[in-house]
Amino acid sequence: MKTLGVGILGFGFMGKTHTYAHHTIPLYYSPLPIKCRLKAVCEVTPELAAAAMETGQFERCTTNPLGVKGSGEAGCIGAPPAVINALVDALAPYGIKHIDMPATPRAIWEAIQAARPRAAAE
Repeated sequence: MKTLGVGILGFGFMGKTHTYAHHTIPLYYSPLPIKCRLKAVCEVTPELAAAAMETGQFERCTTNPLGVKGSGEAGCIGAPPAVINALVDALAPYGIKHIDMPATPRAIWEAIQAARPRAAAE
């Protein structure tokens, strides 16, 4: 049977709920085409993570020196806000404090044009 390593981000209410769901799937769906193995949990401190691993019956991930495994969108979710923040920083001299995604060239151009002071009509 194939196995799937699952990581949980945070072990608050939803993290515990997802952990419980993964443990009880075999009770409702049998036979399963794949076995879910809880491999990693991310928490605010290492102590909370260790307690969550014990409570949720997580295995230690051994694929890297930290013993953690990326899951879901955790590895990439910070990139779009970082790019938009850098763009807003670059546009600050024009007085632009916000720009919506997607930040297309046209949207950026229109934001700059809207922020430019208007010349008085002659």
